[in-house]
Amino acid sequence: NIPDDELMEMIEEADRSGDGSISFDEFYRVMRRNTTCSTANLLDDFDSDEDLLCSDLPDVMQGLLNSNAGVVETVANQGRRPRVLVPIRLFLFATSMLVAGLVFYIGHFTHSDVLAFGAMRFWGKFAVFCLGVIPELSADPAAPKPEELTNRSHVIVADHISFVEVLYLLSVYLPAFVGKFPLKKAPLIGDCMRYLDCIFVNRLVGKKSTPTTELLKAHVVSPEDLRPLLLFPEGTTSNGTALITFHTGAFCLGKTVLPVAVWYPDFVRGRMFDPHWSYGSIITFVIGMMAQPYTKMHVHVMAPVTPKQGENPQDFSERVRSLLGKEIGIPLIDGDYKDKVRLKRLVAAGLLTSNDVYDYARESLGSKKKIN
Repeated sequence: NIPDDELMEMIEEADRSGDGSISFDEFYRVMRRNTTCSTANLLDDFDSDEDLLCSDLPDVMQGLLNSNAGVVETVANQGRRPRVLVPIRLFLFATSMLVAGLVFYIGHFTHSDVLAFGAMRFWGKFAVFCLGVIPELSADPAAPKPEELTNRSHVIVADHISFVEVLYLLSVYLPAFVGKFPLKKAPLIGDCMRYLDCIFVNRLVGKKSTPTTELLKAHVVSPEDLRPLLLFPEGTTSNGTALITFHTGAFCLGKTVLPVAVWYPDFVRGRMFDPHWSYGSIITFVIGMMAQPYTKMHVHVMAPVTPKQGENPQDFSERVRSLLGKEIGIPLIDGDYKDKVRLKRLVAAGLLTSNDVYDYARESLGSKKKIN
C-alpha cells in the first residue's frame, strides 16, 4: 500500500496546472518514475507492452484513492477489457462491411433500392455498434419523419464532432453528402456515395470546377427524386465544447433547414476516452472507441427552421447555430478550420501537448465567445 503522504505528493506532482485537475496519463508517468511505489511496479509488470490506455486509468486512480484496496483486480480487469473488446469489434466491423458491401452490389446491379439502401442503412447502424456507441434518438413533435424528406423539402444540418454521427445519420436518413472528388472513384465507398446522389467537389488548385454552392442549388431544385441533402456547416470536426462558425452554403439555398443536434451526454473529459475526433490518428480513435465498453450518443432532431423574409444567409446560419448550441448546451465560438490547423501545428512542433489543447483553445478563443 502507498502511504497517504506519498500518494498526495504524486498527485500534486501530476497536477501541473495547480488547479486540482489531474491528467491521468501524467499521473501514470509520475507513478512510473517513483521507484518506491509498489503499485507502479505492479502496473509495469502487468502492462509489459505499455499499451494500458489512458481511458483505463480513472478506475485505477479510484482504486488508489480507496486506500489502494483491490487495485490489483481493478488494473487486471481494466487491462483485459480492451484486449477482449477490440479484436471482437474489429472482426465484426470488417465482416459486416464485407457482407453489407456484397448485398449493396447485388442491389446496385439488380437496380433494387431495397437491397442497396437496406445494406447501407444496416451497416451504418452496425458500424456505430461496433464502435461501442449507443445512440439515443429523439425528435421534436414538429420534426418530419425521415421518409417525408426529399431533396426539395429540407436541408439537414448537424454539428460535426467525429465520423460516428455520419454513420448513424446515414442509417437514419440515407442522405446525400458533400465529398471530395477522389472519393467518387473509391471502391465501394464511391459506389455507395454515387447511389446516394452525393455531391463531389474538386478543391485542387488550378482545376476548373463548378462552385460548390451551385452544385448544392442544383441538387435541391432538381425535379428528379434525389436523396435529401445533409451538410455539416462547421466544415470540419470540433471537440464538442463549442460550436464554431458556420459556413453559409446550407443557408443560401432558400430551403427550410432541419437541424440535428448530436452530443455525448455522459462524457467527462479526462475520465474516459474522448469520442470527439477533432484531430489525431483515425486508427487511434477507432481503437480507443472500441476499447471503451460503451459510449452514449444523443441525437435530437429539432423542429424545422425556415428563413425569414429578407433574412440573409449569414443571419440565417447564426440563428440556426444559436438554436443548435442551446439544444446541446454549449457556447458559440467564432473559430474555424484555420484555428484547428494552428493547434495541430503547435502540437506537432512540441509547443503544446494534447492534454493542453482544450485549455489553450478556450484561452485563445475566449474573447470571441458569443452568448446563445
